[in-house]
Amino acid sequence: MGFFIKFNNKKPQKVLIIPQRFLGDVVITSQVFENLIALNPEVKITILQYKSKICEILYGDKLGQNLDKIISYTTLLDTIKQIRACGHFDLLIRFSSSSARRSIVLLLAKCFRRYTIVREKKIIKKTLPDGNKIKQNIANENYLLFCNKKLNGILQTNFEPKFFLPLNEVKYKSTLPQNTIIICAGASFLAKAYSMQNFDKLSRHLSSLGYHIALLGGTLPHEQHLPQHIYHNTLIAPVGDINETLAKIKSAKLFISNDSGFAHVGAALGTPTLVIAAFMSMQMYGYSFLPNFYCIHSALPCFPCNVPSVNKNCPYYKNQNKPRVRCVDEISLAEVILKCETILLR
Repeated sequence: MGFFIKFNNKKPQKVLIIPQRFLGDVVITSQVFENLIALNPEVKITILQYKSKICEILYGDKLGQNLDKIISYTTLLDTIKQIRACGHFDLLIRFSSSSARRSIVLLLAKCFRRYTIVREKKIIKKTLPDGNKIKQNIANENYLLFCNKKLNGILQTNFEPKFFLPLNEVKYKSTLPQNTIIICAGASFLAKAYSMQNFDKLSRHLSSLGYHIALLGGTLPHEQHLPQHIYHNTLIAPVGDINETLAKIKSAKLFISNDSGFAHVGAALGTPTLVIAAFMSMQMYGYSFLPNFYCIHSALPCFPCNVPSVNKNCPYYKNQNKPRVRCVDEISLAEVILKCETILLR
């Protein structure tokens, strides 16, 4: 998608990047930074980020001299003024679908080489054996590889997929014991979350095997009560230094997570990462081809589906008053424990 114009051996000097707003998507698509810097070590990158400031947190001090400016999307007029003040861009790459506001911003960005990288969906209608009708997403292309292929086409390069989560090992050392297992029990949508009771039982079981249990806290309202209900030895504050948090995740023996942004972070850091997935296919995960990435998902006939996390049209909605879906609740604790023990023995 986008206007595909070859560079004719001209390396981009000034680039505007518009990433997605969620942590996992930012981690997957951040390879654009490495590819641009590898193509031109002198490139100047401007990032237009949404209000979440994920890019600023993860990459603000890592891009070094290549980072020209980070613009936070606020009001349309203010955003346009900030972009126009940057002058002309050689290249614009965005990782989100079109919207009226973004289209106006793009038109005024003074850039003729514009590219949009959006993973396509393949939606089919399906009737289940019990008569329920659903919409199912059968697209299975790995998002990380998809982005890498698109970037190579844009830049006329042949780079391998990369992860841009470097750590300063001298400055940031993990303070956790070597036998630490980190559990991330939160999720952006409650429907994605494995049950709090099962996480507590899992934590206690792993602790009985001699492992130190660290719980990664969350900032959302439905995540703030997790530390009171899930057994743990250490709580990793969600609002602490992100580099310290990354160092702790990287040093963990195992990182267990719901389908969340930190699941992608754990995989990108090379940590053995187990994701308890809900309705997303493992093949759709950006890191499903990595040897340190593991995933458990439901065996329901509707898997994988295209039901949004809070959509109550799911025929298997467990309770219409609470955002729970059967696909995640039917993953047994015994299956998760067996998978954890298998990974830890490797």
